[in-house]
Amino acid sequence: LSIEDSFEHFVNYCLGYKHTGAAFDTYTVTTDDPDAGIDGVICLVDNEIVTTEEDCTQIFKRSKKNLAAKIIFIQSTVSENFEKAKLTSFSAGVYDFLQDEPTLPHGTILMDYHRIFEVIIKNANRIFGGKPECEIHYASTGRFNNEIEIQAASKTGLRQIGALGLFSSIQAHFIDSDALLRLWLECSQTISASVDVVGSIPLPKTDKVPVYWKISCRGE
Repeated sequence: LSIEDSFEHFVNYCLGYKHTGAAFDTYTVTTDDPDAGIDGVICLVDNEIVTTEEDCTQIFKRSKKNLAAKIIFIQSTVSENFEKAKLTSFSAGVYDFLQDEPTLPHGTILMDYHRIFEVIIKNANRIFGGKPECEIHYASTGRFNNEIEIQAASKTGLRQIGALGLFSSIQAHFIDSDALLRLWLECSQTISASVDVVGSIPLPKTDKVPVYWKISCRGE
């Protein structure tokens, strides 16, 4: 993989892991060409990453109601700063993706996720709040300096996407080198826990287990 492609997979992994706490295959969420300016798409239904139309359909067949649903769009750029032209192209690509019949050419991954999104919209009555949520992430290896024109381009894109009326909420996030480091640390840190032992009793050994203990712990 090129540096640019590796960066796309890295960002997509960090964001997917952040939402699920589980490892997954980044090739299922990283777009292929043509990508309409979108480098990654992650669909979450009932807190699971959904990568096929069939899997999405099966989740909605569960007895649960008010399922959480979210679609995440990601653009990743190896650059010293955030570029207005790429951000504008990305927003236009997302807006076009959300149409019933997109006009921009789509690769295999985008076509798969468009079908998945159609399943989500068709099952809006099973979704918490009646609509899915949307997150849009702009990632760069550089620093985000809160430039006015970058913020304005982002707000314009959000306004256009929001006008479609498809989502209960839309959030935009700028991920620079510092934010990427924090994301990666969240993915790589080991989760541990400790308990207070009230007492323990050794029990007779068996043929399969040489020795074992019955331990009592206090929960609060």
